[in-house]
Amino acid sequence: MVNGNLKIFTYLLPMKLFSAMTYWILLITIGCATTSVKPEPQNDKITKLVYQYDDASVPPEYHRSYMISIDSEQIHLVVDSYGDVLKDTILKFDAERFEKLVNLYNQSKLHYCSSKKESDGCSGGNGEQIHSYSNDETIFSASIYHCGGIDYGNLCGNYDLIKDEMRALIPNLKELLE
Repeated sequence: MVNGNLKIFTYLLPMKLFSAMTYWILLITIGCATTSVKPEPQNDKITKLVYQYDDASVPPEYHRSYMISIDSEQIHLVVDSYGDVLKDTILKFDAERFEKLVNLYNQSKLHYCSSKKESDGCSGGNGEQIHSYSNDETIFSASIYHCGGIDYGNLCGNYDLIKDEMRALIPNLKELLE
């Protein structure tokens, strides 16, 4: 972006349309407008991470949606079929492993993106959500809907990185989803 702004500045310079002071103000304004401050990592503030998978519309005997919630003490998995809880499992977890998970979450650089167009009646797809919390306060909450080979939603970044790690922390996830 700065390169593009310099092109604008160098285009205006030969035109001598502005005084030296105007050029200085323009340069400062362009510089400030293109500078972004990266937020500090939130490792010490994140107290819970949640991954949610929303299964496609299929008959109840095949439908398996689930939520994995992880904090510094436990992993909580809930598997359901259209709201009827099929499995509710809790595994022990610890603060050191949770800190590593939060670091991976930060590496995934999740962010909001402008929602791609509506699904235009596409049905049968599945959805995913990722949430992070500081105690009861939501830090980040976004979702994506996969349908007809197109992704819709406001979840961007490398969400597969954190999703895959959260799923891998449950050694028998495949069996629990049956």
